[in-house]
Amino acid sequence: MIKKLAMIGVTFFVLTGCNMGNENVIESSSVISSEDIEVSSESAIVKESEQSSTEEIFSQSSIAEQPSEKVVFVPQKSDLESGYTIENDEVLQEIDAKIKDAEVVGISDEVAIQFTGLYMGEEGNMKAVFIFVNRTDLSLTNIKMKISFGTSSGDVILDQEPFILSDKELGISEPNTAMPIYLAIPPEKEEVLKNIIDLSMVTNSIDALDYEVVE
Repeated sequence: MIKKLAMIGVTFFVLTGCNMGNENVIESSSVISSEDIEVSSESAIVKESEQSSTEEIFSQSSIAEQPSEKVVFVPQKSDLESGYTIENDEVLQEIDAKIKDAEVVGISDEVAIQFTGLYMGEEGNMKAVFIFVNRTDLSLTNIKMKISFGTSSGDVILDQEPFILSDKELGISEPNTAMPIYLAIPPEKEEVLKNIIDLSMVTNSIDALDYEVVE
């Protein structure tokens, strides 16, 4: 479990104007090597990965999308076990507020991830805060994936890095929920992360994915 630290230079962004792009699942606090993870390149609930703008996670505009159940923000299992709740944690409060204000969150019948514009931790141990959105009818756990994260100008922060959302850390991702996930950033890429000032320039993608379905 990642203990939440004072946020360093965090910039909060209001994300508006677009429906979520074709982004897909990622990770929590556990970082694993390529040798430790095997992931499938296709999934029934995730389309072939494409890079897209970070602004495409939340929408407050009218879009041509079928009405869907409201996405509910839920802290990670490990957050709750450590005493962090929406009521007492600033990071969780900010994400919850963004989701409640958004007209559309996520992609119908898919899972997705997106950078929130928040990061935390000390120099050499920073983590970017994403959300994991499950708008399928499946309950998921032990999610393994490789993701890329960077900017449209060519800056690379993560390049097909393997991560896992374990049952111990994340718990179970239920249908129509969004959960926070914390991605470890390589120390040499921390300045790139801190220098992001426009979320519309951020790209992220799922390059491979595997998961367990909870019956």
